[in-house]
Amino acid sequence: MLLVSQSVCLLFFKGNSLTVNYYVSETLFLTAETDSLHNRACRCLANILQSTRSWELVQTSEVAEEIVTLLKDTDNIEFQQTYIRAIRYIEFQQTYIRAIR
Repeated sequence: MLLVSQSVCLLFFKGNSLTVNYYVSETLFLTAETDSLHNRACRCLANILQSTRSWELVQTSEVAEEIVTLLKDTDNIEFQQTYIRAIRYIEFQQTYIRAIR
């Protein structure tokens, strides 16, 4: 399963469909059964969220709540850093969207 997630993450950034990349990452993140897969999928999501084109996608997602839950539940420092990075991108995009409305 780990090899699959690594391959999928590499495939994302070679394609040019941000929407497909986001939804595949989101699905992988929300259905992952191990902490390692959650971490890797969350890292992919954070990378995608660097693009302003992805910001509207995360607004209708339950990803943010799941990231916060995982952050509270893990003792792994590396995973905590990944989750915090993703939360920062989500918060930044939400603040930006509120500012331009």
